[in-house]
Amino acid sequence: MHTRIATTDGATPMTTKPTALDAHMAHHAATLALLARITEHLANHDDAPAEGVDWGHVGDIAATRGTLQELSDRLFSEGEHAEVACLRCPATFGTGAELATHYRAAH
Repeated sequence: MHTRIATTDGATPMTTKPTALDAHMAHHAATLALLARITEHLANHDDAPAEGVDWGHVGDIAATRGTLQELSDRLFSEGEHAEVACLRCPATFGTGAELATHYRAAH
């Protein structure tokens, strides 16, 4: 998506670079489309046959779940992306190592 600048002299309008908002909206729409596609596939197209499920099927769905779990953890600041809180003061940190450094320095 590009922004067009209007001209008053009837000349062909210039096209500018996309704005951050334009790019964000385009990525957001594409992300929603991917999510809908993934949801539809998981709901209606189970890759494992009713009979004959093997460990390859298990590995495939486990890998899919793992990838979605990583995304969920990042979006909701959970799992490895969770903030670590100091129990002695209101400070929070991105990693356990940062918390350990804080304890050594402040407590």
